[in-house]
Amino acid sequence: MSIPDGGWDEWTETESKFVKPVHEKNIAKGNRAGWLMGFIVLPRGGDYPYQASTVDLFNTWEDMNKNEGQAWKEVYPDMSDDRIWKRIEATRTIVKTEVRRLVDFVE
Repeated sequence: MSIPDGGWDEWTETESKFVKPVHEKNIAKGNRAGWLMGFIVLPRGGDYPYQASTVDLFNTWEDMNKNEGQAWKEVYPDMSDDRIWKRIEATRTIVKTEVRRLVDFVE
C-alpha cells in the first residue's frame, strides 16, 4: 500500500482500530488463520512505490473464498459498504496484491 504523505497515523489507526476487529471476527468464524499489518524498513526511497502492507493468512485455498462480508456486517451493522470502503480507501492506495503459498517453515 502507498500511504500518502502525513497519512501514517490515519492509516495505522484505521487498520488497527477499525479493520482489525473484522479480521478478528473472521478468525473466530474460521474464515482465516490470521492477519498482520506492517511497513517496509528496507529497501526504501522516494522511487519505491509502496511503504506498507497487510497480510491475510489462510489455512486452505477454500478459506480464501469464504464470505468475509458477513463479518463486516456483524462488526458494523449500521454502516453501509460504501461508507466502510470510503473510510478505508481514504487512508491508502493499493499498489499491488500478491497471493503466496507457504512451502515450508521452521519454528
